[in-house]
Amino acid sequence: MCPPIGTEVMVKFRKTIGAVNQDAVPMRVVHQLRNTIGLMFIKGKSV
Repeated sequence: MCPPIGTEVMVKFRKTIGAVNQDAVPMRVVHQLRNTIGLMFIKGKSV
């Protein structure tokens, strides 16, 4: 189940050969369709 729209989540990007970023970054869920969610970076928010 996907998180509801407006939820802030910590995201760590991964590729098949390894992680893109070392630390998770804050993002907000902006839309969802079936089992896919759209994320937006949260401006000015640090971990």
